[in-house]
Parts: sequence; structure tokens; C-alpha cells
Amino acid sequence: MTDAQVDGVTPAPRRWLVSGALLSLTGSAQDPSGGGVRDALLMALALTRRGGRTTPDDVVAGVLGVLGQLGWVASQQVRTATDVPARAVPAALLPSADAATLAPLQHLPTGAARAWAAFLAAPGSRAALVVQGTAGTAPDPVLQLLHVDLTAAVPAVGFPWAHVASPGTLVRHTATLSADTTVWTAEERATLATKVSGAVATQVVDLTARSTT
Repeated sequence: MTDAQVDGVTPAPRRWLVSGALLSLTGSAQDPSGGGVRDALLMALALTRRGGRTTPDDVVAGVLGVLGQLGWVASQQVRTATDVPARAVPAALLPSADAATLAPLQHLPTGAARAWAAFLAAPGSRAALVVQGTAGTAPDPVLQLLHVDLTAAVPAVGFPWAHVASPGTLVRHTATLSADTTVWTAEERATLATKVSGAVATQVVDLTARSTT
């Protein structure tokens, strides 16, 4: 039994919407910043957006690049592209595990749903980024990243569970990230927290208190 378990029960994950991306963490890092992972993702998305990156490949490269500078090492990177015919449901074309990973986005509160709808994507596209893991189970935190991007006549609501009106392309990226604890130190986390403190209030929604799942 780990310190993340009580009487054999693993606590529900803590969830945030960070600049429109879903962050979901289990384990012992249940502090307000998720052991600093929330702040790292916030910084990565801010710098990626500032760089004008919008294609799925560029967005993922930008996020992984910044996280790498902060001490998160990416591995097992996979990219797939799937043709989506008109009237298809994009979520049905994803692996079942991916669909489950994206599921919490389907029931966001109104304000959070608007933030997700504005997540970084090229004009005429919709995208979703989910980072989940057991961060805080030192010494080896592990995160799983899933990014999906659909270029098509995407409905304003319902992506990726709604039918699309015209053919498109669904691009999927996955990656595993592990912490290099010689870089991802307490000092690094403290410095990062100071840098993003002003953005937390406007760019982060704590979903944990709003959900029972």
C-alpha cells in the first residue's frame, strides 16, 4: 500500500483545467499546485501560445519542449493521423483508453467548458490536451500526455463526441514524461510558482471541488 491509499482505496484524482488543458493527478501530490506540475503545464502552454504555435505537431512540440527545460523528460512519443469521414464521431475513432481519458471534459462546468473550447488550435480546428499521472509519488513521478486535434467543420459544442459535418483529420499524440529530479527540484518548483502566480487566478480552474468523480 502506498501513501496515496487509505484502507486500500486510492483517492480520486485531483483535477484542474490549465489554460484549457485538463490536468488529472493521483498520488500524494495533493497540494494546490499538484507538486508543481500544474505550474509547469501552465508555463508550457503560455510559452507555446506566445510562440504562435497552432498545428497539433507544433503545439505538442512546444509543450514538451518547455516541460523538458523544466526537468520533464519525454519518451514513448507516438503520433497517429486518422481520416474522419463526414457524420462520423471522432471519439469513436480513438482507442477506448483515450476516450476514457477525455471523458471528464464532457461534463465541465460552464465557465470551464468555455475555457476548454478556446484551447490552442488552428482556425477551423478543435483540440484537447490531457495530462494525467501519479505525480508526487517520489522519486519517480510519471505523467501521461494525450493531445488530439481535429481539423474539420467542428461543431461549437460536443467535440469530440458530436458528429462532424464534413471530412477531416484527427491527429493524436501521446507521450510519457518522467521527472529528472536533478533539474525538477524544490528550488525549481518554488521559482516556477513565483513566475506563474499572477496567471493562476485567470488561467486555472480547480475542478476537484466541483466533481465527485
